[in-house]
Amino acid sequence: MEEKALVPAAKSINEKPVTEIFPRYRLEHGALTALMVPPPDVAWIKNTLRTGATRPCLRTGGMPLRYL
Repeated sequence: MEEKALVPAAKSINEKPVTEIFPRYRLEHGALTALMVPPPDVAWIKNTLRTGATRPCLRTGGMPLRYL
C-alpha cells in the first residue's frame, strides 16, 4: 500500500529524502510484518507435505505453490 500511494506522493514533493529513507523503511516494515505473521503449525505443515502443495493457491492467482 505504501509503495503504491505514499511513496509516489512523497517523491512528487521531494525525491531525495524519500530515496534515502525508503530502503530502511522497507526493511523495518518487513521485520514488523514477519513478527505479526504466526508460524505454521504442525497440521498445516503435514497437510502441505501430504498434498504436495498442488492445489490452486489464492495468493498466487490460482497457480499451485510448487511451481513458484
